[in-house]
Amino acid sequence: MKSISILGCTGSIGRQTLAVVEALTGQFRVVGLAAGSNLDELVGQIERHRPELVSVATAALAGELAARLREKGVAPLPAIHHGREGMLAVGTHAAAEIVVSAAVGVVGLEATYEAIKLGKVIALSNKEVLVAAGELAEADAGDLLDVRWPAIAAGALGGAKCADTRARGISGAAFRTDLWRFYSAGLLRVDANVDDAVW
Repeated sequence: MKSISILGCTGSIGRQTLAVVEALTGQFRVVGLAAGSNLDELVGQIERHRPELVSVATAALAGELAARLREKGVAPLPAIHHGREGMLAVGTHAAAEIVVSAAVGVVGLEATYEAIKLGKVIALSNKEVLVAAGELAEADAGDLLDVRWPAIAAGALGGAKCADTRARGISGAAFRTDLWRFYSAGLLRVDANVDDAVW
């Protein structure tokens, strides 16, 4: 069973990732969830998946989340963090093998980068990490960089046929353009361990 953390769990990709987890019973365990301010969605996710650690945007929301979970009888409560430190805690959770980077914009950039440095598998749902810090991410990851579309098992669910792409130059502008086009379609897996590209 693979353990995952999700940055941006209440957004569209985060919710879809959790739907895949739920459909593939016994194959994935959710250990960390990071959200912004959508407590209604997050409370339900916590009830269903019982993560060890969660994060929200502010200290006030963290307090409100704890109160809501107590009202619903969730026990034990997950560790509840907030803000930048909370996002980092979810992205670097010791038990997480896969980190789904689905936070909007660059909000999850630092946590994703730290997860890369720890050698975790990164499932990207947006281009910001590669556009804003592609060279840095590649330099720190070296031959360990493995970036995957976050629909962890789309093929297993009968979804889009997944194409594998293996490429070294992830910092190149032309490659980024094609990368984003294929990521958007959910058809791309990037593995920087080899030098050739196969589209």
